[in-house]
Amino acid sequence: MSYLTLAEKLRLQLEWPDSGETLGYADVSHGMLSIARFSMGAVVGGHRFDYIPEHDELWRADVLKLVQKWRKDEAKAAKVEPPQTQGELL
Repeated sequence: MSYLTLAEKLRLQLEWPDSGETLGYADVSHGMLSIARFSMGAVVGGHRFDYIPEHDELWRADVLKLVQKWRKDEAKAAKVEPPQTQGELL
């Protein structure tokens, strides 16, 4: 289970400008970046990565900001009610 959904990951692959960049790390507690668990993040290659303890993942801060914007926009779109039309009275 990941913090990002499969649809969000696919969208990132399509929309992210540089596809060769590392955007996230999984199973952080079992690798070289396990120190990030204690500091709630790390800087790798000049990019800030935030640690998500529920999923044991590191994601780039700018990627998380973009995904959270997508989620907020989707929630707004789901909340919008369709326009009401008036039917005939008789």
